[in-house]
Amino acid sequence: MVKADGLAAGKGVFVCSTTEEALAAVERIMVREEFGRSAGRQVVIEKRLDGEELSIQALVAGRTIVPLATTQDHKAGPGRRQGAEHRRHGRLLPGAAGHAGGCCARWTPRSWCRRCMR
Repeated sequence: MVKADGLAAGKGVFVCSTTEEALAAVERIMVREEFGRSAGRQVVIEKRLDGEELSIQALVAGRTIVPLATTQDHKAGPGRRQGAEHRRHGRLLPGAAGHAGGCCARWTPRSWCRRCMR
């Protein structure tokens, strides 16, 4: 995965399957500056992980921790390409790497939440 390190209006992420795709993403971000000059000064390169994604967040004040509901971002996957167009309220909208998000991720094992709270 290649990401613009600066603010890119949620569009500076590329989920790459090959080295060639990663190099093309770096060129778009750093050379062409498609996401702005400051967003493209640095990139973050991460190993691509396939599978489910989960976010566990909490409100924290001193030693008090209040967990919030788990959330999930539905990423592009088999049969869904990055940047695909989709419809919302009858209007065609450009897509990004993620297609939708939701709360609550009900499939989350309670043991994961307990582990995070420790």
